[in-house]
Amino acid sequence: MNALLFANSGNQELVDDLFAHLQTMRGFEGLRLGNMKLMFHPDGEPFVEIYDNVRRRLCIVIGCIAANGSRSVNDHAMETFVLLDALMRADANVDVLALPYLPYARQDRRKGAKTDRTAITSVLFANFLKHAAPIGRICAVEPHDAHIEGFFTSPSFDRVPVIHRFSEPMKALCPDMDSVVIVSPDRGGWERASALASVIGTPQPIAWVDKRRPAPGEVKVHQFIGETKGKDAIIVDDMIDTAGSLVKTAELIAEEHPRRIFACAVHGLFNGNAIERILTSPIERVMVTNSVRQKQAVLACEKIQVLRIGD
Repeated sequence: MNALLFANSGNQELVDDLFAHLQTMRGFEGLRLGNMKLMFHPDGEPFVEIYDNVRRRLCIVIGCIAANGSRSVNDHAMETFVLLDALMRADANVDVLALPYLPYARQDRRKGAKTDRTAITSVLFANFLKHAAPIGRICAVEPHDAHIEGFFTSPSFDRVPVIHRFSEPMKALCPDMDSVVIVSPDRGGWERASALASVIGTPQPIAWVDKRRPAPGEVKVHQFIGETKGKDAIIVDDMIDTAGSLVKTAELIAEEHPRRIFACAVHGLFNGNAIERILTSPIERVMVTNSVRQKQAVLACEKIQVLRIGD
């Protein structure tokens, strides 16, 4: 396959891993990295110039869209739109857009602190992609909520599950699977918790937390439902942002006198004082993937383990 791989600048480590893995797959032997110039002007405006002749050529684009310590989620989103537009204007055949982290997904309905006069940014983002360039298929790693795929009517949308990647590392920490309880931090995460429980093979019932959000960024925990006394509890979620919800869940579990508490989340954003919260929490280990490029402070944190998913 004489295809080209293009990517924005959000997560070079993951792009390198994905490129190396794709080259080992049947049909991708001729894949190579596209030749382009990608930069930001002094005011933060992105610029992309494609050097390869991409006319009618099959292209794969990786859009790593998350804050990474140097650029914001908005910077990398616009960078991706500019890259797609440049390819479209050069008449490229963009077959796949891979999104390791699907941004703007938490605003998937109209719900504010006092009114419903809010934006639905997940729909807005889907519409921006629809008009940026003709794309054959969008693949996103573990979106915030499964129903978001319905916002992507053209092009088609594939959800890429990676929750199984936590199975072996968690088994290494918890060899006694008969005494492991998977905990969902809210009712919405039940499917994800059930998937991990099935993969690691624990016979224990899933526990969950009755949690409400009175306003964006605020969490009010009402009660813990389940049995973790004398057992290893593993909290599983789609993302960790400021770690407020995660730590409150862990503190509630700690009141039940578990043996140990662990946590895993697909996307580790670690904003605000997330690291400090985790360090002072009863959680022994937090596992995340490298779907988002991690800051040095995260990599240096003794409680946080980052799993590579690009292979």
